Amino acid sequence: MEKETTKNEFQLMKRIVEMSVAKEFSEAKHEWVLVRIYKQQGGECLCGHAPIINHCVLRNKINRNETIVGSSCVQKFIGISTEKLFSSYNIIKENEQAYLGLELIEYLLTHHIINDWEYEFLKSTLRKRFEWLSPKQQEKRLQINRKVIAYFENENEYKELEKEVNR
Repeated sequence: MEKETTKNEFQLMKRIVEMSVAKEFSEAKHEWVLVRIYKQQGGECLCGHAPIINHCVLRNKINRNETIVGSSCVQKFIGISTEKLFSSYNIIKENEQAYLGLELIEYLLTHHIINDWEYEFLKSTLRKRFEWLSPKQQEKRLQINRKVIAYFENENEYKELEKEVNR
């Protein structure tokens, strides 16, 4: 038995098709890529659900349209998984000394949030407790984690921290 589409699901599919080149949702959803994720209280998903906290900015690869979708809808309908990205962020938000998960490290590199050196550093210290790191490594982990937190929460603060970390 096929599940009936809810009003919000229908609205999301309709809006995605309206902003796409393809005229069928099954094709249109493949035109979209994740370009940014962030956390913010408030905001509304393309489906109409509000408020959302985990925001996913999508861009159409063909016509460059952009939209914001909540993390549940981006996973359920577009097929882009962000659960591990937000989960890893939540861990470092709670404890700045914690290490980032590999999925988030990969995301940060491909979205140019971290550079190649930071990527290699994060991979080499993956799963290492803060106490096991040298004082310089501890300082670098804290700098990068603060940069990631700023990226998720405040774009202006992120740009300032990015300058500091890249010195």
